Amino acid sequence: MIDTVSLKHWQNAQTSDLAAKWHPWLSDDGSLTTRLTQLAKGDFHVEILNEGWGKARADEHSALSVKPGDDVWIREVLLFGEDKPWVYARTVMNQAAINGELKEFTKVGTRPLGAILFNSDVCTRGPIDVALAELSSIDLPRPSRRSCFYYANHPIIVAESFLPAFEDAINSDN
Repeated sequence: MIDTVSLKHWQNAQTSDLAAKWHPWLSDDGSLTTRLTQLAKGDFHVEILNEGWGKARADEHSALSVKPGDDVWIREVLLFGEDKPWVYARTVMNQAAINGELKEFTKVGTRPLGAILFNSDVCTRGPIDVALAELSSIDLPRPSRRSCFYYANHPIIVAESFLPAFEDAINSDN
């Protein structure tokens, strides 16, 4: 669902010039799942779009320590609030991690990944980068963020793009 976003378009969340209304959502280093659940007053769920082996994008190779063409585990989901798709999320992990300590991540199902990452003593988060990402099914670029988590020292890239229905929700919440 996300077309390639070149690394040069990603910028640090703290220095980004994206609209002020997006800054609290893009730069928050806490659990997005928790914030979305609160905004939706508990009406939150995850829908899996795709989960399985695939190829990392060029801007993901370095963080995952993979070469072009290497297989990686990709999980693409929609995060729903109030029965509307609010966020598209893409998670990418290298094969060594999935075949080893992170095998449990292939069985997450419709549980939010944040429920695992933010409740673990062996997980840390790297800096948050932001961009306007091109989504193949939406005409306008969407505010997006990504960061690399380190779970038991294994890199996990998580990218999240905020969809039009989410923008409607935060506009009506003000």
